[in-house]
Amino acid sequence: MTGSPTTSRRPPARRTTAVVLVGLLAALAAALALVCAPPAGATATTTMVMEGRGWGHGIGMSQYGADGYALHHWKYAAIIEHYYTGVTLGKVKNVPIRVLLRSGTASATVTDAARFNATWTAGGKVKTVHLAARATATVTWSGGAYHLRAGAGSWSAGTPITFVPLTSRLKLLTANDNGHVGHYRGRLRIVHLSDGLEIVNTLPLETYLYGVVPCESPASWPAEALKAQAVAARSYAYRLTGRGGSFDVYCTTASQYYGGADSETVATDKAVNSTKGIVPKYKGTPIVAYFFSTSGGHTENIENVWTGASPVPYLKGVPDPYDTTSPYHVWPNNPIRRTPAQLAAAMGFAKGPLRAVYVVKRGTSPRVVKALLIGDKGWAVTNGASLRADLGLRDAWVYFTSLSIARSATSVTYGQAVTLSGRRYPQLAATRTIALHSRLIGGSWSSRRATAKAGSSTIDGYAVKFTGFSAKVVPTGNTQYYFSAPAAMGAYAISAHVVVDVRLAVTIQPASETVASGAQVVFSGVVTPAAAAKSVFLQTKSGSSWTKIASATPRSDGSYTFTWTATGTTTLRVLALPASTRFVPGASLPVTLTVASS
Repeated sequence: MTGSPTTSRRPPARRTTAVVLVGLLAALAAALALVCAPPAGATATTTMVMEGRGWGHGIGMSQYGADGYALHHWKYAAIIEHYYTGVTLGKVKNVPIRVLLRSGTASATVTDAARFNATWTAGGKVKTVHLAARATATVTWSGGAYHLRAGAGSWSAGTPITFVPLTSRLKLLTANDNGHVGHYRGRLRIVHLSDGLEIVNTLPLETYLYGVVPCESPASWPAEALKAQAVAARSYAYRLTGRGGSFDVYCTTASQYYGGADSETVATDKAVNSTKGIVPKYKGTPIVAYFFSTSGGHTENIENVWTGASPVPYLKGVPDPYDTTSPYHVWPNNPIRRTPAQLAAAMGFAKGPLRAVYVVKRGTSPRVVKALLIGDKGWAVTNGASLRADLGLRDAWVYFTSLSIARSATSVTYGQAVTLSGRRYPQLAATRTIALHSRLIGGSWSSRRATAKAGSSTIDGYAVKFTGFSAKVVPTGNTQYYFSAPAAMGAYAISAHVVVDVRLAVTIQPASETVASGAQVVFSGVVTPAAAAKSVFLQTKSGSSWTKIASATPRSDGSYTFTWTATGTTTLRVLALPASTRFVPGASLPVTLTVASS
């Protein structure tokens, strides 16, 4: 069944629903721009955090929850009645079930430790071939017929071939769809379809459960948890028997994980036998008893999980306080950090840089039912099943936090201010704060509180709430900045790190701005901060480029002087080079020296 816990912690199969992209309405364009646009003159960089709980689709019985209830001394009947609302326990017959072991294979090979038979229908009669113990029998298809080879013998048949054990269990040497080779109770039928051969195991329902329960719940679990698993698995399988087609259920988690005879254990066989025939019924009918690995603390209504599913009275979300035995009750790798580009690529979102995954509807548990993907150039609608499938999440019980940062300038002159700003989606509670962290290059971090303000707009009829924040800073050197804000489950969202470079401040003053040709002109000025420059250069402008014509070393107070012989009207400036990596070069405003005509 989807999301089964096993000792190998194998990942569950996923039901997927395509993301529904919704066109951006012209009437909402202005609102979307308000939500997404960074402050004027700034380019926002966004980071995203995901936190979650649970593993599986969330419908029906939580297997780890059943384990927890059993550890709290609940009997299997009470466990079943808790997870499946309004059911009563009844019985069903031990009907045959057909399990698809392998599909699309070119050949199927079977053996047995004892003598066994191969049968098919020819001319309205059953044809039987007796095969020796340990014979290897292989079936292929060509020329419109089945071909059986075993030892020196070979036969052809026009109908599917069935292998029948006599005193032992058949062994399928062809790997099943789970990749396993092993023994099976019952018969093995080989059927040709358009994509190749199918191998179908036909056996009684109760016998089938011997190979299901130990693959779905560890045999070391309490007996009452194993009984609950047997009862749920029996009901689920029973509802799928007797249908048309060549098989009833898959051997994979697309139905229930079935390991055949090799997976059987004493404990799980006992759980099957002690609940023989028992199933949960709703109004007298056996239910489709969905189950999954880990609820995270609450299960979910079926209509909130699978698109198009109608409400089912017995598949309602219920509290599940005891699945804490699962390592995925809370995801162990929280918080999961991804770039917007990574998320957008996984979800096929192409409406500009992704700014937020904004949840607008959750289920009876906090599982996502509907969410908006918000970008700079539009938005799209998605759901929890799609988010889980597209992003490879264990469960749709997930929270998204996005945090952006923008600079009003990437570099400033020493003494000038710069504004850092951003947005957090969703809106932060009024009692929580957003912090700005900063450090001079090579220095240590310090923090301060950013100014925050709640904001909101409307998309697709939903109020999209965010927190805008900003901080005005006057960096005293090249400085690194980032914002942090609380995420949903105790972690912190951290924005991208940005650097604001600080240019040395330089002044220039000629002794006179109008001189005679050939006159000596003295230039003076100051580099700030003092002692931050290792050298200064007097430069002249030619076209769009500057040429160094003299150099000097600033004094300890940052002052400097140059003497230059005027040769004509010239535009000049002073360039200061920093003494350390804490600053970048700075230049004075240009001055024009006019040479008077004689």
